Amino acid sequence: IKLWSPSLFYGYWGDPERDRTQAFSTSDFGRWMGEGQLVIEGRIDDWIISGGEKINPREVESILLESEWVDAAMVVGKASPEWGQAVIALIVPSASGGLDCEGQLRAQLKDRLSVYKQPKSIVYVKQLPLFENGKVDPSALATILSACQ
Repeated sequence: IKLWSPSLFYGYWGDPERDRTQAFSTSDFGRWMGEGQLVIEGRIDDWIISGGEKINPREVESILLESEWVDAAMVVGKASPEWGQAVIALIVPSASGGLDCEGQLRAQLKDRLSVYKQPKSIVYVKQLPLFENGKVDPSALATILSACQ
């Protein structure tokens, strides 16, 4: 999403190339709905780049959340020497799911996502690493990711 307005700031000090003749990039991405409604879908800097491909983690999460076996999901990138980043899915299984649903989840993902978007690892957690305000707890996330292969 890029913005331009006469009331937007004039420019960047010492950077005449980025002045107000250019639109301001918010680092968000979204899409237009009917009648001028803009739906913000997330942050560009949250995207995962794996094997040179850009992956929107919200797309993978939305498919996981459609499953009866998943109560909550978070998809993140983990540094990988082979891929740049590996797609990792953190799953809070539902009461009907449990730890034995990975085959069904992978089949569901395979039917709906390109191979490069599919998680390299699925990690089961009791709760997602979030602060009370719903933002990601980076320390807790790092602890979880350090334990997965």
